[in-house]
Amino acid sequence: MANSKHQTIDKGMIKYKGRCSFLQYMKDKPTKWGIKAFLHCNEDGYLQQFKIYLGKQVEPGVNGVYFDIVNELTECLWGKNHVVFMDNLYTSVPLFLHLLNKKTCMWYIEGQQKVSPTRHQKEKSCRLTTMW
Repeated sequence: MANSKHQTIDKGMIKYKGRCSFLQYMKDKPTKWGIKAFLHCNEDGYLQQFKIYLGKQVEPGVNGVYFDIVNELTECLWGKNHVVFMDNLYTSVPLFLHLLNKKTCMWYIEGQQKVSPTRHQKEKSCRLTTMW
């Protein structure tokens, strides 16, 4: 499934105007109203996996909701030495240690920069922080 070394985890919005119990509003997205999804994409921008946000869970895992989301979306990458880019919403020390044990590298992006792994290789001015 994950054919390129560089992967990314982020959230996105699926435009939807009908009735739905888990409709969300995200002010920073071009599509303000819709169905919120957590996305796992490769470096070319192709969607590899996604998880629909269905509302607040009754009882999140011990390490938190975002740990569970990243854990589920990166399971296919374990042991393959992939590099996963994400913003600081998803990062935590327990997640870093977990991915390290699974032989997967985690990078997080500081701020609201629009950075792709291939752009980072070309431009050394991008502020990325690695956790390996």
